[in-house]
Amino acid sequence: MQIECLWEFIMEITTDLFCKDPSSCLPNFYFLEELDLSNNQIQNIEDNAFDTLVHLKFLDISGNDLTMLKSIWFSKFILLEVLNASRNHIIHIENGVFTKHLSHLLQVNLAWNELNSFEPWAYIPDSVKTFDLRHNRITSFTNNLKWTYDLKESYDTYVDLRYNLLTEWDDFYVQQYSRSPDSDYAADFVTMLIDIRENNISCDCKIHYLVTRIQRSYYRYSNMEMFKVKCHSPPKLNNRDLFYDNGVVDDLICDLKNDCPIGCVCEGRPEANVTFINCSNSNLQKLPDKIPKNNYKTIQMYLDNNDISILDDRYYIGEISILSLAGNSLTSIKGDAISRMDALEKLNVNNNKLKSLPKSIQFQLPYEKINITRNPISCDCSMTWMRDWITLSPWDTTHRDIKCHHDDSKSDYKITDITEDMLSCSYDMAIALAVSLGIFLIVCIIAAVWAKRCPYETKVLLYRFLRIHPRDKYIVDREEDIEGDLYVSFDETDIHIRQWVLRELTKKLEKEKPRYNVFIPYRDLMGRAGEDKSEVIIEQMEKSKRVMIILSEGYEKNEWCTYECSRAELIDFNAGRVIFIEFYPEVAQMINQEPWNSRVQGRKILKRGETKSQKRGSGTSSNMNYQ
Repeated sequence: MQIECLWEFIMEITTDLFCKDPSSCLPNFYFLEELDLSNNQIQNIEDNAFDTLVHLKFLDISGNDLTMLKSIWFSKFILLEVLNASRNHIIHIENGVFTKHLSHLLQVNLAWNELNSFEPWAYIPDSVKTFDLRHNRITSFTNNLKWTYDLKESYDTYVDLRYNLLTEWDDFYVQQYSRSPDSDYAADFVTMLIDIRENNISCDCKIHYLVTRIQRSYYRYSNMEMFKVKCHSPPKLNNRDLFYDNGVVDDLICDLKNDCPIGCVCEGRPEANVTFINCSNSNLQKLPDKIPKNNYKTIQMYLDNNDISILDDRYYIGEISILSLAGNSLTSIKGDAISRMDALEKLNVNNNKLKSLPKSIQFQLPYEKINITRNPISCDCSMTWMRDWITLSPWDTTHRDIKCHHDDSKSDYKITDITEDMLSCSYDMAIALAVSLGIFLIVCIIAAVWAKRCPYETKVLLYRFLRIHPRDKYIVDREEDIEGDLYVSFDETDIHIRQWVLRELTKKLEKEKPRYNVFIPYRDLMGRAGEDKSEVIIEQMEKSKRVMIILSEGYEKNEWCTYECSRAELIDFNAGRVIFIEFYPEVAQMINQEPWNSRVQGRKILKRGETKSQKRGSGTSSNMNYQ
């Protein structure tokens, strides 16, 4: 059955319009399949107005004055295939309008309305083929529906967003729909068949990844018409093909306004992977104190033709790959600044007032990567290192014949020809020896003070680096009747500690020289069934010169560990016999509380040097020193 409503200017659809008496609905409207209410002045539809139209397949409410779509209107339309609500004033669609119960829905037309954001309506009913949103006011993508997907197959839904108000692209538009944070949203964008042509798209750095991902893969051929997107701005890219013009990607840049110095141009250039800063001719007297946040690999900074006198350190100095300071008033380049410039690839200090360079510059840059011409370099004994620096550069290096000025002779010399003899450089051997001896004495004094205040740590360092094992000062080390060297107490339920003890600790102490006699209850009590474990623990502790207690979060909860710790306290008759190990950093908080604070008071506490994130690894290397 098909009904076309020809009444003039219907303004409201009420519950009794199709069914004044419920008993009369069956023959009249129950089997209605098509309903055309287009081109009226409908402003409101009562909640249950369509409840009797359960067989409806086609609904046309276009050309009316509706401002919203309510979910209750569509709750009975389980067979609906086509919905045309175009040419209204719709600004809001309730969350429950497009649901999976519309399993036969094929086409939705919402063109020429006033929607300002795109929700994933089109993807919820699996059957939808076309979702027309042309000529709305959409500026962004939102997800008030809280819809997510784990895409395994392509969607068949074509979403037409042409002729809207999209001006900027944000990766989050598509990322917000994915369940997986690691999904490739560029692939998702293609698979979701979103058509953004005929929008005034600003082609800048924000869309760079999407463009390059599509341009450099087979995706660009998956739907050729959909990808004929034209740039609207900047003027340089106006009307250029965003996804098909390979030359576009170099110009996908962003103006960085935040923290950009006055008079400077700051840009994000993702294709070059740099933050570009040009402050040339900006009347600067020093390096900028703040610059925009660098979201790329390096910074390229051009500060030519200013009045900067010192190249000193800044928080961003280590991220600079290209630095140009030509035509300034440079008189000094600070060595600490140069030493931090680990990313530096090129440096231009041409046409300045430099008489010398810090010696550390030779370790940051080869000579061919720096331009120091037109500087009054002084010929003196402190710059003779430059001869080898320049000589090591390729023969075709520009300005390899750079000269320095000698005040005494009022002559210029090629730096590569300079020698110490030419400059009459002499060094007083006695002064050099005196300085060396003074340094040696200072080191000896510091070492003696350290050894006095930290004897145990000194022994560890001597053994670690020199394999020297000095005689211990403790009484227990001089008792010849004590057979064992070390008793190790730890929470054997902790797999990380257990593996570290059995793999690393035993390897260091039992297999490398000098070898130690180590007793580990977890290992050495195996096969001794029938013996009283507590008696064996007491016996082995008394036979060991040292007791190593490896503290962890589970140590104090293990009753055998508590027993071993108590026995260790009874036999510790001289300081140094019990050694505590902080296996995890969290143990520091534990030992600041009682009873552990009293137990460790005055005793040796070593740290394994492991962060909490390393707990997942078993048998990882540590920075523990062994004595």
